[in-house]
Amino acid sequence: MRVIARLLNEEGTPARRGRWFVNRICLILKRAGLHKPRKNAPRVPKRFDLEAAQALARQLREEGHSLSQIGAKLTKAKLTPQRGGKWHPAQVSLLLKGSGAKDWTAAARRAVEWRAEGMTLHEIGVRLTMDGYQTKEGGIWFPATVSTLLQSIEPNSDAPVAEDDSASMGG
Repeated sequence: MRVIARLLNEEGTPARRGRWFVNRICLILKRAGLHKPRKNAPRVPKRFDLEAAQALARQLREEGHSLSQIGAKLTKAKLTPQRGGKWHPAQVSLLLKGSGAKDWTAAARRAVEWRAEGMTLHEIGVRLTMDGYQTKEGGIWFPATVSTLLQSIEPNSDAPVAEDDSASMGG
C-alpha cells in the first residue's frame, strides 16, 4: 500500500486531499473487495491486580532488578498500575513498600499475636510501624487505631482498653 501511495504521488495523480496516503489506498481497495485487512492477534487485556503485582515486584527485587526494570516486567506481564498507564519507578517503590504481608489483615494477625503476648496497644503500634505496616490512611498507629485493628479481626472483643495501654500512650 505504501508503494502504491508513493507511486501515485510521484506520478502526480490527483488525490482528494492533495496527496495519497496509505490508509486512503487501503480504504479504496477494501471497498472494491480487493483488500482484506489483516486481523491482529488476540490481545490479552491488561489488568490491575495488586497482589500479583506485589508478588512479582518482590520476586524481581530479590533477584536484584532495578525499579525501572521491575516496572517493565510488570507491564510485560500485563499488570497495570491502579489508574492504568505504565509503571514508573516511584510507583514500583510504593508497590514494594506496601508489598508482602503488609496489608491490614496481616497487620491485624500480628497485632493479635502481640496482644496475646501481653504487649500494650502503644507497643503494638510501635512494632507495626517498625515492621512497615501502615494504617489504612497511611498515618501513625495510635492505641485507638490498634484497638480498631484488633476489633476488626475479633468482632466480639469489646473489652475496654487496659490501664497500662493508656499510661503508655505518652511514651
